[in-house]
Amino acid sequence: KSCWLVDPGIKTITVYAATNHSKTYDMEDAEVIDSTLNLRLPLQKIFFTKKAMNQAVIKPKTEPTLDERL
Repeated sequence: KSCWLVDPGIKTITVYAATNHSKTYDMEDAEVIDSTLNLRLPLQKIFFTKKAMNQAVIKPKTEPTLDERL
C-alpha cells in the first residue's frame, strides 16, 4: 500500500510507501513515481495551470448579437 499527500498550494506530492519510505516530488520533477502501485504520472497532468486549462476547454459557439446580424 501507499499514500499520496498532495499539496496544491506549493505544488508538491509526497508518496509514502508501506516500507516507511517517502519521496517528495515538485514541479522540477517530470513525473510522480509510485513503485508500490507501479504507477508513473506526469506532474503537468496533476498541477495544470489555468492557462493550460483554458486552452484545453472547447468554448461553445455563441449566437451573433443583433448588431452583428444587421
